[in-house]
This record gives sequence, C-alpha cells and structure tokens, in this order.
Amino acid sequence: MFVGDGPDEVSAVAVAAIRQADKASREFLEARTLIVDTDEAGRSLSTAGRYGYILSPTVKEVGGSLANFGPTVSTLDYRPTGNGYSRLERPSIREMGEALKSMSYGEEEAETLARKSGRSLTILQRHDPRSGSRPPPWAEEGERLVPALLASSWSTQQTGDLEIIAELSGSSYEDYELALRRYLTKQDTPVDLRGGFWKLQAPVDAFVNLSHLITRRHLESLAEAAFKVFTTEVSPNFAEERFGRSMAPYSSLLREGIATTLLIIAAMHEEVGLEVGLDPEKFVHDLVANLPGLRDDARVILGLEGQLTYLMEAAPRPLLAALEHLLEGDEVAAVLFQEISSYGVPHSKIPNLLWALELLAWDPAYFRRTALLLAKLASKDPGGKSGNRPISSLRDLFTAWLPGTNAPMVERIAVVDEIIAEHPQVGWQLVTMLLPTLQDTKTPTQRPRYRDAGASDKEALTYEIIAETYDAMADRALSLVGDNNAHWIEVAEAFPRFSPERRDQFLAMLVPHAESTTGEERVELRRTLRRLADRHARFRQADWVLPEEDLKRLQEIVASMETLEPFDQARALFDEWDPYPVEDIAASERAIEQRRANAVANLAATSGAEAVIRLAATVRFSRGVAFAAVTGIKDESILEHILADGDPQTPAPDLSTAVAGMLRHRRGERYDAEIFSLAERLGWTNVRTASILLDWPEERRTWDLIATLGQESEKYFWQNRRCYRFEGSREVLEELVHRLVAAGRAGSALSIVHPREQELSWQAVTAILGGRISEINAGEMSSDIDGYLLRELFKSIRSRKDVNQLELAHWEYAFFPVLEYQDGDLALYDRMASDPEFFISIMKDVFVADHIDSGENETTPEQRDRASISHRILMHNKRVPGQENGKIDQAELDAWIDGMNEEALKHKRTKIVPSYIGRTLAHAAEVEGIWPPPEVASAIERLRSKDVEHAIMIERFNMRGVFTKSAFEGGDQERDLATQYRRWSAANVKFPRTKAMLAAIAESWDQDAKRADEYAERDKFRFE
Repeated sequence: MFVGDGPDEVSAVAVAAIRQADKASREFLEARTLIVDTDEAGRSLSTAGRYGYILSPTVKEVGGSLANFGPTVSTLDYRPTGNGYSRLERPSIREMGEALKSMSYGEEEAETLARKSGRSLTILQRHDPRSGSRPPPWAEEGERLVPALLASSWSTQQTGDLEIIAELSGSSYEDYELALRRYLTKQDTPVDLRGGFWKLQAPVDAFVNLSHLITRRHLESLAEAAFKVFTTEVSPNFAEERFGRSMAPYSSLLREGIATTLLIIAAMHEEVGLEVGLDPEKFVHDLVANLPGLRDDARVILGLEGQLTYLMEAAPRPLLAALEHLLEGDEVAAVLFQEISSYGVPHSKIPNLLWALELLAWDPAYFRRTALLLAKLASKDPGGKSGNRPISSLRDLFTAWLPGTNAPMVERIAVVDEIIAEHPQVGWQLVTMLLPTLQDTKTPTQRPRYRDAGASDKEALTYEIIAETYDAMADRALSLVGDNNAHWIEVAEAFPRFSPERRDQFLAMLVPHAESTTGEERVELRRTLRRLADRHARFRQADWVLPEEDLKRLQEIVASMETLEPFDQARALFDEWDPYPVEDIAASERAIEQRRANAVANLAATSGAEAVIRLAATVRFSRGVAFAAVTGIKDESILEHILADGDPQTPAPDLSTAVAGMLRHRRGERYDAEIFSLAERLGWTNVRTASILLDWPEERRTWDLIATLGQESEKYFWQNRRCYRFEGSREVLEELVHRLVAAGRAGSALSIVHPREQELSWQAVTAILGGRISEINAGEMSSDIDGYLLRELFKSIRSRKDVNQLELAHWEYAFFPVLEYQDGDLALYDRMASDPEFFISIMKDVFVADHIDSGENETTPEQRDRASISHRILMHNKRVPGQENGKIDQAELDAWIDGMNEEALKHKRTKIVPSYIGRTLAHAAEVEGIWPPPEVASAIERLRSKDVEHAIMIERFNMRGVFTKSAFEGGDQERDLATQYRRWSAANVKFPRTKAMLAAIAESWDQDAKRADEYAERDKFRFE
C-alpha cells in the first residue's frame, strides 16, 4: 500500500511505471496486471498467483483480500502517520522540471509548474492547463467543508474533539456533522467516516480546491484550536484510545489532523493558492512560538509527541530556538531522557524529538543548527535502556554512503569540525562512528513531507565523495588521537579500511606511540594490534585484507612491542590467543599448551616460583597457569614452593589447590603420602591440608583421607569442593549425594547426578529436594540451570513405580515455581483430578470460607506466598477427571464432581467450587470434531448450575490464548469461532442446557467480531 496526495496519484504512478519499463518487462507486466475499478469487480477475481492488481481509489473493501491472490498496488491517499506503508517519494523541483521538459513543456513553463505544484502530482494536475482538470463536484458547496479541512481528522468518541469541531464550524457539532454526512454519498467524496472517525481523504487536494474560501477568521479559529489540543497536560495514548479508555481531552487523530493542516499552510500556501491577508508561514511560526511554556519547560515539546515531526517541518525556527534555550540548563536532561518501564519494556519520549531533528536536518538551511543540537543532546545524554540515542541520530546525518541531509559534503565536514570544537567527547565518538567499516547498516531517516529542503540542488553522491568523506574522518581521527591509548585502539580497528595514504600515516604515527606506551596500556595495545595482524595474515585470500607491505609494517610494530621479559612473554600466551589454523584445531591447541608450559617453566627457572604465583594472579584464567606449571616445571622445589604459598594456618590459594590436584591426577595414589608429608613438614593446619585436597579425585579413598583430618576439616572440604559430573558406581553416587546434602550443598548434589537421576533411590531424591528447599528459602536459587536440573529430576521420577504419587504431588507443589511452565504432565494435576479432598486443600489456600469476608482476616507473608502458588496451580491445571486418551469415564467424572461438592460443603467453599468444576470441564477434549463430549454434556445437564456453565464459558473464551492478526483484518477469526460454536450447539440437541450455553458463546464471539471490525476501521483511519 502506498500513500499519495490525491485519490488517483498512486494508481497513476503505478501505470506510468509499467509504461516506462523496458519492452520485455512492460509487455510481461501489461499481460499480468489488472486495473480494478470497483469492489464488485474485485470480488470476482480469485486466481492465486496469476495476476497483479492496481486498485482505483473507488475500490474500498477488497484490497486486503486481493493481496492474498497476487501483488496489489492500492492507494491510501494521505495519512499523517503513514506507519508501515510506503509513501510516494516526491520528486525534487529539479527532477519534476526535467520530467515536464521531456513532455514538450518549455523550460520556463516547466520550472514554473514544478515550483507551483510544490512537487505534488495532484497539485500539478490542478495547475496544468493541459490536463483539462475541473474542480470536483463537492467543491461547489465547499464552505461547509472548510471546518473539516482545518481539522483534517477527528474522533466522534472524544468530547473534546467534538467541541473543537463545533468551534471551527460556528455551530453545534450535531448540526455540522449532519451537514457533513451529505458529502458521504457524493462521487469522489473528500471526507470519509469509519468506526466513529472522520477523515479528510486528501488534504492537499482539498486545499487546492477550497483555499479560496479560507479567511483570516478561519485561521484565528484554527490557532485557538491548536493552542488547546497541543497544550494539554495529558497527551493521548493510542492503546487507550483504541479500546475507548483515553483519559486525554483530545484524540491523537485530531492532533495529527491539525498538525497536518498547519504544515500545509506553512509549507504549501503558495502552491495551493492560500490568500488570507497575512503571511501564512509567519502565522504558523507565531502560533508555535507562542505555545505556553515552549521555551521554559521541556515537557511542552515532548508533549507534542508524534506531531512534533510535522510541526518541526512547519515551524522549525521557534522550535529550534526553544530547544537551544532549554539545553542551556543542566536540569533539562532529567526531563528529556526520562524512561518509564511498561511491562518490563523501557519507554522514553525522546525518540519523537530525535526524529523531528533528523527530518529537519535534510534542509541545508537548518542542518548546522540541527546537528549542533543533537551533539548537545548527546553530551547531556545520561544513557538508558531505550534504543534511540542522540549520538545515533547524529551519526545518521553524516554517514558517508547515505547522509541524512541534502547539505553538501564540504558543509557536513565543516559541521563535524564545529561539533569537535564545542563538544570534544561527542566529536570523538562521532568521528569514530563515521570511520570506514567492513560492513555497515543504517535505517534512512524521515524526509520532509512537503518542503523541498534542498533536494533540487542536492549534490550527487558519488564514490569519490564517499571516499573523500572517509578520508576526512580518518584525518580528524588521526589528529585527535593524541596519547590516549583507548583512542589508538579504536582507530586501529578501523585503519585497515583507510585509504593508502591514511594507512601509511597511521602506521608512521603508531611507531612512536607503541614505543612510549608502558604497563597495562602497552599490553592492551599489543593485544589489539596482534589480533589485527593475525587476522589479516590468516585470510590472505580475502579482498578486505591489508596489502602485504602494510601487513609487514604492522607485524614489525607488534614484534617491536614484544618483550624479552619472561613474565610478559608468558602472560601474552595466556591473554593473547594465537589464531587456530582451520586444518587442525586440536594440534593447534596442543601446540599452544606446550608453548605455555615452556614459558611458565622458563619463568620459573629465571624468576622463581613467586613469578609463577604473580602470573596466575595477573592472567584472566589462573587454572591455565596451574596446568602449564604442572606440565612444564620439572624442578620439584619450585612446585613445592607454589604448594606452600600463603599462610599455613589458612586455606590454600586457588593456584596451590589447582597444582596439587593436577599433580595427584598425574602421579596417582602415591602422591597422597607426599602431600601429607609436605603438610607435616610445613606445619599446615588440617583445614589447610583439606583445602589442598579440594581437587583430588571424587572417590572413597579421598573421602577417607579427609575424614582423618577431623570434623572441622571435613566440613570445610565438603562445603568448598568443586563438583563435576560423576562417573562412578550408583552406590558411590548415592553416598556422594548424601555427603553434599549434609554439607548444605543440595544444589551441587543436583548438578552431579544429571543425567543419572533414574539411578537414584527415592530416599536420595527426597534428600536432594529437602535440602534444596532449605537452600532456596535461604536465598540460594543460583541460576536458570538450577531450575533446569530440578525439572529434569522430577521428569525422571514421574513414571517410577517405587515413588509414592501423593508424596510426589506434595514435592511438585513445593517446587511449583520451577515446574510451572515445564508442561502439564505433573503428578500434582493427576492427584487433583482423582482426589477432590486434595483439590479443595489447594483451593483453601486461595479462597476464604463462604461466611468470611475476604478482607476480614490478616495474612502472613508465608500465607500470601502459599496462596500465590496455589492460585497458579489452579490456573495451570487442565486435567479432566476420568479422561484418558481423549475418552472420559462417566462414572469417574461424576464421582469427582460429587466429591468436589461434598468437600465444598464440608469446608464451606460452596461459592467458589462450582467455578472450578466448570473450569475443569471446559478442558475436555473434542470427540469427532464436536465439543463438549457427551459425558461432559451429561454432567452439565445433571448439575443444572448457572455458575458451572458461566465458568465453562469464561474458560472457553480464555482458552483461545494469544492470537495474532494481520493489519486491518477485522473480526474474521471471531466469526469463525462463532460459526464453530453454533455448529456444536446444533449437534447437542439432546442436551438443552449445553446447547443454550454453546449458542450464548457463539453470540458473544459475534459481538467480539463486530468490535474487531470497528477497531480495524479505526486503525485504517490512523495508519493507512
């Protein structure tokens, strides 16, 4: 769908495009394209994939259905929002003039028509004497249309909108609407009414035909209306409007309509022939400038919301001046960038302001001011979670290959320099974002709707200009980089895509900086440069790699930064990974491990064990150093020094523990005696010795060794031992589980048993579950993986014969927050479907007795938590008593219902139990395409309960769940559901109550379908 200025514009452009195509394409398209003039004709076309369709503006209803059969081009005339649809791009005045000259118009006549038409084909048709255009019939009584022209669109559901229309018309709203309705039956009507929304079909076209009727009094009335709708404390909310719950005094539809009118008056008054005895553009500028609080309160500008882009194009000077004044203060940032979270999604009003500035930046006359404003906004931006940020908008204006402005390259670069001078930090960030990249993306910014904005004189974008822009940004990056190492790293990432001269300059400048950099900055720079050099050396066949000479220079710089210090050499091997050849990754892994082992051995030989200890504390993964030490160091005294590191009275450092564990795995059981001998010789406490054994093999021999150290040491060991997947026997696994649970580590026990849960005894399972409950209550629910392991544990035991199902149901209740969204296959639900007493026990947690007011009793936090869990269980339960494999046992179902009613009487819950009986029955499966099955229908007839039937109806509605619709789909889905329930009602003639209930559900779906149709009509008014 496309948006144009007039009713025929889209279809005319589509036909012209086909006729201007090359011969083969034209003949193909002409043979397969139908122009549809009426809805009746469109309904007769239903051959999928055979034709494409161009719809005339007289086609109103079948466009959506025809799109299901083939490509469809249809007009949406003009809508202010235009979201999600393609707007016909207006040609520049120069382009339109050239096109007219190609149609045998003289040069002066062509240029005059192009300017007079304001680049609009609709206006061109009215102004061109050759077109033979005549005023439409509705223009003869155009005085009545002027108030509608000024408002453009409004909602009959908003009292404020009706008051505004009454003021514009000088009569009561009822009288004016009655007069306006007469136009609805006219051919080529300029107005439309759908879903309670009035809309001017094509405002530009209407202005062309009615501008001579507009007086100064009309503009004064328009100004009064604009002040009212744009200065309200509560802005309209689309979601609230859509469902008839808006708290705003005026609709967004009216605001958009008035904003559109002001834009046409300001930007196209000459083209449409508006003469009112004053300067129309100054009128709009003064109106916007005089909005109360515009210069003093940022909320006024933000309150313009979606209409800000229209007003920015209509009256840029007062809005820019107000923003410049507001940004002089420091407190404005808190207002502009305020974020509000709705359902976990952050929302901010700043995007509308950014989009308005992006639109205005297209005009070279305002480009500099707009860019500087965005830079100032970026300097004040505190950051946030919402995606639109000023620096991103700023970058979009200057992108070399798709600039968001008609300003020439020289001016763009000059403005970048000004931003650098006024806002250095933002300037640097902008420059680095504009450096050449291997891949880049950008969403085009919104263009002006009516103003030419320099498009006629726009500099043609060539590869040469793109290259010059990149060179300019590289020059500025190199001039600003200074001694800032972080800046050097940013530029280094981009330099391979610099021009040859700039690459040469970068590498020449890099040499002295690399030589002077020290410490951690030198390490970071070397890591970046080495990664770049390795990448470009590895992919020499790619077209993006550095030339051989530049790569060699870069590699020489990297080599010059290498150190002869063994410590730094070893650190580089751990923190700067070598690239892996594609051919043999495993061999590369082994090679790097050997190099690390050699480096650590060399470090130990030259600088001793202390250097190895310092290395482990410096690199990102200390256990890698431990592995290299055990592999490479042959001097036992050095290894012993590493093991002895730290205070002998306290637990060992991580490196000591890791080295000891790796030595034990390499040397076997004989190493046990060696470590105990070392402990005795060095005077370690038993806890220190236990800490050294933390990485010992997971076997009884280890546990027996720990037991000899005493209870305190054993407790330390089991509380701190790392747990990995266990491969031993089932008996040893069970013992390990009980030891971990006893140490308060049921979560660790849970991790080691996966995926061997089936092997555990029920006693071991309950030990884990009980221990995990205690840990969770203490706030130790560690991660999502913990929840996954619990779900896997329950899944493994659900079908076991040795498990007491009632006990399992209680455990599932305890862990329901974890199991809630797993699936419906819980023993808990089975128990609820077979044991009414159990079902009622859950309901008692949620609902008070019949004789008690729900607000009378005070509840504890524990009671509220339990009520929350129980309620969620009731909501998730879909198990139908007596149902198995789609079939229901009538006796079981009836017994469950009777049991529920008996328990309800016993526990005084008779008011709520019928609702849950009905909710449960609603989930019975269809039988041969008919719902409900006879067993449920019989139960409904036997119970004769309105409460049960009402609950069934509610649940059947809710069972629809989440659904999606295409744009403007209306109530087709709801009508299908109504048809289905009506068919089911007809099939249940033996069950009169059931039949009536199904008919009532069908009627309700019919009503929902009507509402959906109304919403669709309203949405068309807003978005088409």
